[in-house]
Amino acid sequence: MSYINIKTTQNVDITYEAANLSDRILAFFVDLLIIFLINILFVLITTIGFSVKGEKLGFVISFGAGLVMMFYSLISETIGKGASIGKRALKIKVIKLDGKEPNIGDNFIRWIFRFIDIVISFGTLAIFSILSG
Repeated sequence: MSYINIKTTQNVDITYEAANLSDRILAFFVDLLIIFLINILFVLITTIGFSVKGEKLGFVISFGAGLVMMFYSLISETIGKGASIGKRALKIKVIKLDGKEPNIGDNFIRWIFRFIDIVISFGTLAIFSILSG
């Protein structure tokens, strides 16, 4: 198990246990399940509640599902103060190196790099960076 030591401005050392690879992957899959459920709910609401038909319905559903998949991590980690629903379920969260919670700017930078880290490299870059840390 790896640990992160943080020295506060009052010269107090705080030690955090870093989340292991399996907890991070499981939290990611819990978040994927939640994204899937949100998309199913969106499809149900769109098809039942609105009078959108044909190609317009397909576009609305695709666009809405894309937005959910795209912005879920940014919104959930910002609202959850560093912990998405999957991270909360596994009792892990993101903290800055000074021990503070990430702000919207920090979450935005993580969100941008998540595209490279997980989407483009299919998660291999993320796994290697976790294992090397």
